[in-house]
This record gives sequence, structure tokens and C-alpha cells, in this order.
Amino acid sequence: MSFFGNYRLVLDDKGRMRIPAKYREELGAGFALTFGPKESVYILSAAKAKEHQDDLIAIAECLDLTQADEQDALRAVAESLYFPEVDEQGRFVLREEYKNFAKIKKEIVVSGAVDKLTLSGAESYDAQFAKRDYDSVMKKLRELKLKIAADKAGGHKTGTPPNEAGAENTASTEKSITKTDGATDKENAVNNAGE
Repeated sequence: MSFFGNYRLVLDDKGRMRIPAKYREELGAGFALTFGPKESVYILSAAKAKEHQDDLIAIAECLDLTQADEQDALRAVAESLYFPEVDEQGRFVLREEYKNFAKIKKEIVVSGAVDKLTLSGAESYDAQFAKRDYDSVMKKLRELKLKIAADKAGGHKTGTPPNEAGAENTASTEKSITKTDGATDKENAVNNAGE
């Protein structure tokens, strides 16, 4: 399942919206909404929502009841997970707290974010889009690609700190990722930085 592109929608008079047909097929039934970063709301497939719930359960099992800040953070994320009731026409009511969080007035931008969808108010989306620097975006994605490759070579999950052996593997992994033109990603990054 993957989501790309974006659509602009308008909430109806009852505050309802419908997921665009292209996304609806991939998303399937039982999807969930949750707060995301930068004034957006994520729409997760049932499988992705279950994965999110499992992650939260694993965190909860590690927390002591006296860890107030951590418990508060956990509750904030857990209570933001919402499974809307969808009518026969594929519409659901976008609750007020989600509209307020994403600064949605009437017009919505539904964007593909590869493994999930995002909802944003059109004005907020347009303001963020106007500030977006695609050179920085592409650089960030290249760095992330190298990190993922290094993490896989080091045998640990992306986002976790590597052990010393993993750190040593990072350099060798960067040297060994070869592109179709014969240059490694590291060489391309160095060449691109010099341009």
C-alpha cells in the first residue's frame, strides 16, 4: 500500500468529508485518524493503526505510573487515535478537534505520504508549501537513504543508535551503495556538495 499525490476537497455543510477514490481503494476499511506534525492529521490504514497501537502498548509497558510527563505524552498520542464511522457513501464527520488541529476551515488538502495520508487546512498547506525548499528536501532524503542502508548493514532498526560495530559499518555501507552510473551515493553527495 502506498499513497502519492494530493487532492483538494471541501467539507460539506455537516462537516463531512470523503477520502478520494484513488486513496480509498488502497486505504481500505477501518482506517484511523491521529494528530501529526506541522498542523496535519494523519489517516492510517487499519494495519498501520494497529502497528501504531502496538508501539504505544510497548511504550506503556515500560513506563512507571509515577512518570507523569511520559504518561501525559503517551495519553496525548493514544487519545488522538480516532476510528471514524463511515456512511454508505464513504463520508465521515471530521471532528472539531481534528479541524482545529489542522487549521481546516472548509477546504482540505489530502496528501499522500507514502505509507499514510495527511489532512491539512488548505491555507496552512499552501503556506508550508510556499516555504518548502526542495533542494533541502532532496538532501534530507538522500541522507535518510544512506542512514537506512547503514542501519540495515549494522543489523538494527532505523532510528535507533548504532553500537560501535554499527558505526564502523556505516562508512563501509556508504562506500558500497552503488548507483546505476557507477558512482556511490557518498561520491555523488560529495560531488553534488561541490557544485
